[in-house]
Amino acid sequence: MGDVTFGVKVSEEMKNELSELMKKCTLSGKEFMQMLLTSYKLEEAKRSNHWIENELTELQFLLQRIQNLYLNISEKAEVALHVHLQEKEKEIHVFKKAQEEMVIQLEESQLILQKKRRNYPSKRRSFYSSY
Repeated sequence: MGDVTFGVKVSEEMKNELSELMKKCTLSGKEFMQMLLTSYKLEEAKRSNHWIENELTELQFLLQRIQNLYLNISEKAEVALHVHLQEKEKEIHVFKKAQEEMVIQLEESQLILQKKRRNYPSKRRSFYSSY
């Protein structure tokens, strides 16, 4: 069965809040609605079945803990990547500075060599100049 469009009239504020939540969760509209429906069904199951309410509450707590761990891991990875990129930027800056200094030294050496060549003309004679 194919997907169908589902539309609901809501206030502008609610629409913006829902859009922001979907962006924050990086979920599509369909995935977000599925998550809402699943959460609702779970809450209904907890209310209707009192004998499993404690287990479902504990399960929700554990799932929330897993989600928080995942978020912390991804945040740490993002921070580590940022630090690594900063270190690489510093290295690139050091290498560029060293390259600039080497270019300056090369240009200075070439100038010195040109001056020496001007001061000491070539002593080679042409083969034909001796005749």
